[in-house]
Amino acid sequence: MRVEVRGGRSRGVLCARHDVEVSLLDGDRVIAHDDDGAGAMDARVELAAPHAGSYTVRVMEHDPWAVEGEYTVRVSAVAAARGASTGGR
Repeated sequence: MRVEVRGGRSRGVLCARHDVEVSLLDGDRVIAHDDDGAGAMDARVELAAPHAGSYTVRVMEHDPWAVEGEYTVRVSAVAAARGASTGGR
């Protein structure tokens, strides 16, 4: 599974775009986290889900000034590489 978050226009003073972070949670446990892995100030996590079920995507603003604005979240399936494990740690 791949989760990408792209910050939109910011209404903050210091940045033209949001600096976003993304976490993927299984219940209360964070199983993946990223800040700038999709380039610039965008975030991406990619992993094999440890089991079938529901997960929570948490999007946070990295900027300490608590700016407001829009962002885009995209969740997509990613084919497992041949012979790759689809289980968790």
